[in-house]
Amino acid sequence: GFSVMILSDGSWPYQRPSVEINIPAELRSIHDRFSQFYDKQHSGRKLSWLYTQSKGELEWLKKKPNHRFQCSTYQMTILLQYKYRDTITFNELQTNTGIERERLDQLVKQLMKFNVLTCSAANQDSPMGGDCEVCLNNDYSNRKIRVNLAVPLKNDIKAESEQTHQSVKDDRMWVIQACIVRIMKSRKQLKHSLLIAEVMKQLQNFQPSIPGIKKNNWHSHGERLYCPSGRRE
Repeated sequence: GFSVMILSDGSWPYQRPSVEINIPAELRSIHDRFSQFYDKQHSGRKLSWLYTQSKGELEWLKKKPNHRFQCSTYQMTILLQYKYRDTITFNELQTNTGIERERLDQLVKQLMKFNVLTCSAANQDSPMGGDCEVCLNNDYSNRKIRVNLAVPLKNDIKAESEQTHQSVKDDRMWVIQACIVRIMKSRKQLKHSLLIAEVMKQLQNFQPSIPGIKKNNWHSHGERLYCPSGRRE
């Protein structure tokens, strides 16, 4: 089956891919059909595919018992290159998949750790050379029938964590500012210390820090909106 989750750009802290990959023919048809369907339903919107968040399933038929690999879209794009060949150079993989070289290096080494791919010339501590021959391990075996290969890369985890942290920080800034506006509409004038205490009292979903409240420039914000001309606290 094929299912898609549509996420609003402003609500989810995911970063769009900087480079579009070459979707394999096995996935391209359904990928393009859904993109065309979405464009007809929502004119003027741009659909971006988050390959780091998408995954699928591949069936391993090389050796009994058959296995089912749960893969990220990147992993599927790499493994489907081996449909008719057992050996491909790293440069060929990069050209065929369109995956950025640094990311491809990490993905290939990740699949090597799972023993799905092999490369005798690869070194985990240094980038793979373009002429390195990356081979499919036809002798792969595992006691499990369903094998999860879709483990996030360390760089993706770090980037997502940083982006999520910044998004939460920005959202809280607007919540604090809205709270200040709400209080000042009600009180009109309020001393600095009392305003901070009231903000901290009203915000129950998270505990804002005093520096965080001050950072929102509440004094000039509130003064500009609510203090009569010529009067200052």
